[in-house]
Amino acid sequence: MRTAQMLAAHGVAWFEEALPPDALTDHQGRRERAPVPIAGGEVLTRC
Repeated sequence: MRTAQMLAAHGVAWFEEALPPDALTDHQGRRERAPVPIAGGEVLTRC
C-alpha cells in the first residue's frame, strides 16, 4: 500500500504486478483500497 500511495503522489497511472498472481484475496483487498489501479495477470503462465 505504501508503494501504491507513493506512485499516486507522483502521478503514476497504475501499479503493475504488485502481488504474486495467485494471491487473489490480496489483489481484491488492494484494489479496494489502493489510490491507483492494480494491474496483473501477465505472469499467469502456469498450467
